[in-house]
Amino acid sequence: MQKNILNKILTIGIGLIWLANGLLCKVLNLVPRHQKIVGNILGDGFAKPQTISIGVLEIFMAVWIFSGYKSRVNAMLQMLIIGVMNILEFALVPELLLWGKYNIVFALLLICVIFYNEFHLKKQTSMVASLKNHPFAVKAFFTNSTVLTFAIPKEELAHRIPKHLQLDTFKDKWAFVAVAMVQTKDLRPKGLPKFMGNNFF
Repeated sequence: MQKNILNKILTIGIGLIWLANGLLCKVLNLVPRHQKIVGNILGDGFAKPQTISIGVLEIFMAVWIFSGYKSRVNAMLQMLIIGVMNILEFALVPELLLWGKYNIVFALLLICVIFYNEFHLKKQTSMVASLKNHPFAVKAFFTNSTVLTFAIPKEELAHRIPKHLQLDTFKDKWAFVAVAMVQTKDLRPKGLPKFMGNNFF
């Protein structure tokens, strides 16, 4: 339980780092040093739009982190981006970094935190454990839905469920197994546009 709580706290913290860097430092340009870094590496001519574009991508990264979708792919991509970006900045513009060349030490620490959070703290949930409410509101449209329900002697199911659950039975003899097959359209965190949704069966 403690690992689960720490995982959630770190996930929110990591997401907020991406959000702050993307929205505050780049899109809103509250930290002009970021635009100077982009200008020195990519050229001053288009430094502002390039900085804003990078900021928007960092905001999307934050949304992806908060969504929890394919979190291991997300974590690996985060570590790759942070590593590449900081190596480039270390080599090309160390004088513009907040802590100079020591910035790469903090980047390495962040990479370690991301790795620890995703590959050590996060428990890969079983099918039963995953049948819980989403940690955030989602929106979707079900184009088709088929549910098949099977009656099975309760003795055959009783030992297959967690101890804190209880079977619904009929005449104290039959328990039920239901299989739902749903065609989902535009599944996404509530508030996000449809194009960011996922269609699947």
